Parts: sequence; structure tokens; C-alpha cells
Amino acid sequence: MGFEIFSHMGESHNIKTIVTINKYNSLTLNVGAIRTYKIREYHFVNVYYDEDTRKVGLKFLQDKEEHAFALTASKNQCTIYISFIGFLKYHNLELNKMRKYLVMKDGESGLFVFDINKPLKVLARKKKINQQREI
Repeated sequence: MGFEIFSHMGESHNIKTIVTINKYNSLTLNVGAIRTYKIREYHFVNVYYDEDTRKVGLKFLQDKEEHAFALTASKNQCTIYISFIGFLKYHNLELNKMRKYLVMKDGESGLFVFDINKPLKVLARKKKINQQREI
């Protein structure tokens, strides 16, 4: 077998369908979610929230509707994100902390749902401290 060029740089090879709320308060969909649910076909998303269960529902849209968020692709087209700070503030949810959630399609509602109560990981970034050495 001959050499083949690796052409999947920047892509996650994780098949899990994950959303991340990052420390800048954006919601990001990973490549697993994008491929599994064919999200590249959409340009907007309506966001729903069930306060009792603390679940978030996403309804992807081809055309803009009232209250829809615009979907933005990353430079390398491997992730899609939306500004989520308004949603987090309105519902008094934690800000400025990275956390990941498994997202799955709900058969009953048709929404893509993740549970705020069940993060996969909570990642805290350490602040870098610039130390100067005297010579």
C-alpha cells in the first residue's frame, strides 16, 4: 500500500455528538454532531429551554424565523457555533466556564436536546502567569 496524504486536519475523530458551551459563552457543535445530524444544511437555529428539567432544545432551520440564532461555521468548517450569552444570562445559567454535553435527537419533539444538569466534563482553564527572570 502506498502513502496517502492525511486530509482531515482540524477534524475531531470522535463520533460522539457533543455541544460545548465555552468560556466565551458560545455554544459550539462538534463535527460528530454536524455530520450525524447533517447540520451544515441549516443556517439558523431556534433555542428552547425547559426550566423544570433544565434541558435545552435546538431546532435547526433552513430559513430565518422569528427569534432564530444565526449559525456560524469556524474557519476550518469543523465546528458550528452560536453566541449563547443572552440565553445563559436570561435563564441565570453559569457563565464563563467551559462544559460539554451529549446532544441527541428527541424522537417526540424532533428537537436536538442536551441536559444542563449532566455535563460530560467541566474544564477549568488556568490563567497563565507571566514571570520575568532577571539575567
